Amino acid sequence: MDQRIAAADAVVAQQASALRDTEAWAVSDAQLLGKLPEQKCLPLAGVDRYGHAYRSFRCAADPRIGALALAARTSAAARAAASDKLDAARREREALDRGPAERALSAAEVAHREAVLNSQLHAFTSMVYGKAPDQVTDGEIQAFLRIFVFLPAIFVSLASTFLALTAVERVDPSTIYVPDQVAACIQPAFTRFAVEEATRAAVEAVLHTVPRTPGEGHVAAQHA
Repeated sequence: MDQRIAAADAVVAQQASALRDTEAWAVSDAQLLGKLPEQKCLPLAGVDRYGHAYRSFRCAADPRIGALALAARTSAAARAAASDKLDAARREREALDRGPAERALSAAEVAHREAVLNSQLHAFTSMVYGKAPDQVTDGEIQAFLRIFVFLPAIFVSLASTFLALTAVERVDPSTIYVPDQVAACIQPAFTRFAVEEATRAAVEAVLHTVPRTPGEGHVAAQHA
C-alpha cells in the first residue's frame, strides 16, 4: 500500500506539473495575442463606375493574429486535458486508504507476537542469548538449531554404533577356561549326550553294512 500511495502521489505531482506548464503556455499565448496592435482602419472615398460617390473604411488585420489565436486555442485545450488528468489522478489517490492495510498489519503483528511467545524454540534461544523471545532474530535461531539440535542429533544417531563397538570384547576360544564347579555340572549331561550319539552312529553303520534280509538285519541290530 505504501508503494501504491507513493506511485499515486508521483502521478499527481507529475500531472500538477504538466498543468502548470500548460497554464503558463496558455497565459503566454494570451499575453502575446493581447499585445498585438488593433486593426487599423483607413477611410476611403471615391466614385464608383456608375458615377456615385462613396465613403468607407479599409481595415488591415495583423497577419500574426491568426497564428496566435490558433496557438491560444491549442494551449487552452492542452490545459483542459491536463486539468482532467490531474483530477483523475487525485481521485485515484484519494481511493487509496491505508486503514485496511494498517489494520491487517496490526493483526499480523499481534499474531506473530503470540506465536513467538508460545514457541519453545524462541524460548530456548532467548535463554541461550539472554534476550526476550520476541527479540530473537532468525540468525540466532538458526545458530541455536545448528549447535544444540543438529550436532546432538548426529551424535545420538552414532551412539548406538559406538556402544556396539565398545560393548563387544573379542575372546580367543582356545583361552576359555571352565571352572571345576561348572565342569562338574555339565560333564554328566555331556557324557550322556556323547554316548547316545556314538551309539546311534554305530547302529546306523551296522544297519548299512549287514545284509538286507529281515532275519539277519534284526539279529545284527540286536547285537549292535
